[in-house]
Amino acid sequence: KYKTILLFGILLFLLFGCSKKKSQLENDIVAYVGDYKISARDFQLNYEFGFSNLKTKGIEKLSYLEYMIDEALLSQEGYRLELDLSEQIQSKEKALLNELLVEQLFKKEVDDKINISDHEIKEAISKSSVKWKLRYWVEPNLTDAEQVYSSIQKRGYESVVKELLNNQEVKSSIKDYETDYLTWVDIPPTLLEEIKDLEINKISKPIKIDNVFIIIEVTEITSNILSDYDYQATSDRYKQILFYRDQKKQSGIFIKNFMNPKEVVTKGKEFKLILNALEEWKKLDITPLSFATAVENADNSQSNLFLLKNHYENFLVTFKGGTLSIKDFLAGFNSSEITAKALEKRKLYNELNHQIAITVRNHFFIEEALLRELDKSLDVENELKIWRDKWVYEELRKQYTDSVSIDEATALEYFNAHKYQYKTQSGAEPTFNEFVNNAKHDAYFDTTFKILENKIALLKKDFPVRINKELLDSVDVQDSEKSRWANVFLFKGNGSRMAIPIVDPYWGLKSAANIDN
Repeated sequence: KYKTILLFGILLFLLFGCSKKKSQLENDIVAYVGDYKISARDFQLNYEFGFSNLKTKGIEKLSYLEYMIDEALLSQEGYRLELDLSEQIQSKEKALLNELLVEQLFKKEVDDKINISDHEIKEAISKSSVKWKLRYWVEPNLTDAEQVYSSIQKRGYESVVKELLNNQEVKSSIKDYETDYLTWVDIPPTLLEEIKDLEINKISKPIKIDNVFIIIEVTEITSNILSDYDYQATSDRYKQILFYRDQKKQSGIFIKNFMNPKEVVTKGKEFKLILNALEEWKKLDITPLSFATAVENADNSQSNLFLLKNHYENFLVTFKGGTLSIKDFLAGFNSSEITAKALEKRKLYNELNHQIAITVRNHFFIEEALLRELDKSLDVENELKIWRDKWVYEELRKQYTDSVSIDEATALEYFNAHKYQYKTQSGAEPTFNEFVNNAKHDAYFDTTFKILENKIALLKKDFPVRINKELLDSVDVQDSEKSRWANVFLFKGNGSRMAIPIVDPYWGLKSAANIDN
């Protein structure tokens, strides 16, 4: 797992590549669904990060657009039924608004103040001409790292690392601890600073990176001569790399300057209450429930969760001019970010400490963003709308299909009508008993698709659909040459929310079932 310390490269999604400018694509409408508009830009982004199996060969763009239209139709009907006012969607919208407010504040205070000059870009490209090959070893503490360093100094890297690998339960090859050619882009700045003057075949002293200690040997250094074309061809990429590096640095400075005057203090007793409850939540294996919900539902049999429940109003955090209670913290706490297991107490402690810091930080950032009325910004309103549309569609689809239940008689009827879909390894004629679960699965999706197809057909009368086929054909998109199941997903920051809502994979389940069988 430590290999990512070296090979962490920044994944950049350069969403250029369209024959028209971004602003033009946003103004060009590829489809109307009643008064609802699907812009060429919306289609392009949705398509490029959408599921490959939703793109029918030969009519990839049209088939994908039709799924977007189907969702838009259901969404429009959902608004008519006021599903957007449901408690569930309102709760999602509130959580997303808070997230977007934090993003907007960072945009104003960090992103918008970053200026990457042409000189910096050229210098970065020039630096990339130097490449290193490295060998390394990682230890979790300084004492062990120093012992390994001393052994390597005496006996050489290969001899020591082979011996260490032989003593491990999980066998690895020495090759697993050697890199390909790396440039400055691929190496964390703090590590690069330590090894930039390291001679070939010399061993570095243990270097602390992300709470572990790494020993480095440079095995090769090479340098290429760059042409004018190299500078022109990579200029945009390196501008993005420099931007994201500067963004990380400036974000840290902004957070420090913003938070230090608040004089935030976390109370030890209340921290321990939450930590013990988290450990119990993990031990009881009830993590499908959010931590906050588990606390609310706790009874006497869940002693630590119940104890926390009875101390909701205790102050967890004090700061200059105010306090945050345990209840306040739980309201903004994303327990899915706690990945530690119940017995990993140190990791659990560190993750909780980090989440408290993030939650408290976001509390102040949201407060500041609202004071600046950033909730009224066009970016926030637009992103709220596209996600609200998606949630309304999902809610209506659930209402139409959740009551569907398939019994054996219905599954048998489906199986007999679609026997050609089911193949046995021996080539013998398939029997219902062999494929009863498959048949129930396929019959369920066949039924729900028919329900939705009928609903969509009726909705087209209320919300007429118009497609600009000529414009659709002109939208430049990137398609994978790999398997139709190969997909690329784009997520926002370090979270689990996708950067943009894409077409629901549900639409591909029926065909997927047929192909898999």
